[in-house]
Amino acid sequence: MSTFEATVRAVVRETWDTVSLWLETGSPHAFRAGQFLSLDPHRQDFTRGRARELEALKGRKEKPRAYSLASAPHEELVAITVKEEPAGEFPSLMSPGLSRSGVGEKLFCTGYAGLFTLPEDLGDGAHVVHLCAGSGIVPSFAILKDALHRGVDARHTLLYSNKRWEDVIFRDALTELETRHPGSLRVVHALTRDARAPAPARREVRPGRIDEATLRANVPDLENAWFYVCGPSVPIHEARAARERGEKPAPRFLESMRALVLSLGIPKERLFTEGW
Repeated sequence: MSTFEATVRAVVRETWDTVSLWLETGSPHAFRAGQFLSLDPHRQDFTRGRARELEALKGRKEKPRAYSLASAPHEELVAITVKEEPAGEFPSLMSPGLSRSGVGEKLFCTGYAGLFTLPEDLGDGAHVVHLCAGSGIVPSFAILKDALHRGVDARHTLLYSNKRWEDVIFRDALTELETRHPGSLRVVHALTRDARAPAPARREVRPGRIDEATLRANVPDLENAWFYVCGPSVPIHEARAARERGEKPAPRFLESMRALVLSLGIPKERLFTEGW
């Protein structure tokens, strides 16, 4: 992977806690839809000093952060989408600075990497099912834009889980994609706390979490389905601590969806996952 400088050319507010940064990289887009780039906090002007402070508090080195690309290769600029991280045991390092980035700001990036991409040949009659939660929509959004732009022979169904309508990232863009590609894309929103939504979206909004009934209702052709799952997962440090206690950590979205998909008899080769 190469390291390169990128310049912020546009900042788009997606939701109350999420922004997209559109970057000019000065080089050809050598990535596939669904991949990510990385930002090293020691190389960014707004995090360099803070990274050293947090390392002293934590007693360990701050590693680069991976950000899925919200852009497709055919788009002029490269985009990452940043969701503000709530404070935990330690202050958040990268997201506060990135979410306040202005046009003209420089970022030092490493890229591109990741296997959360469409295979070259999906097979006849393929149905690509995207199971996403929160900012887990980002790589699937790029995949959808790319596949629909290239005319890939496949249907897509997006089942997208959020708490409330105002938490839905890329709301208008997803509606526009679905409108432009009838028969190729269907978007269904699952809202777990407040299922109210503007009138145009009501027929595609359901209350509650994504479960087996949701999948069977929206994916009747399981034998042709490929699954792309992205959303919150059990952090490595939590999984390690649970193992040390002889316990299993409580599953989050990624682990729950993975188990559900496999329980339906889907081969592992047709299941792609990405967690955060």
